[in-house]
Amino acid sequence: MKKIITLFFLFIVKIIFSQDIHFSQYHIDRLYFNPANVGDIEENDNRFSMQRKSQWNSVSVPFSSFSTSFERKNIYKVFNLGISFVNDKSGSSKLTLNQLNIALSKNFNILKVNSFSVGLLAAFGQKSIDYSDLIFEENEN
Repeated sequence: MKKIITLFFLFIVKIIFSQDIHFSQYHIDRLYFNPANVGDIEENDNRFSMQRKSQWNSVSVPFSSFSTSFERKNIYKVFNLGISFVNDKSGSSKLTLNQLNIALSKNFNILKVNSFSVGLLAAFGQKSIDYSDLIFEENEN
């Protein structure tokens, strides 16, 4: 059974090349950039973060990005769980990305002051575009 599950995951892996959302305060939503950061919380067992970015306000429809995440330390034995949601709207075409991320991590304490973390991230995304507000030139033959 373990071999079947391993083969299943090997065949569903797909490499995707795309552009990520860039937040200037990337340290606020650590889950978005590295799933191994989930559960790396010192103060308490939970962390909630939220950030919003708006850029190019001089254009007709500015770009806007929003991200929120929640992390829980030691959700099951020594595993940590994180959930995040990302929304990105780009320009007058309303090119939209909605993404839900679920992360699982485990921390290994090597020494008293050092640790090693491993993380796994599953993402569900949806992209859409609205062509109705875009203007295209007619093709000439």
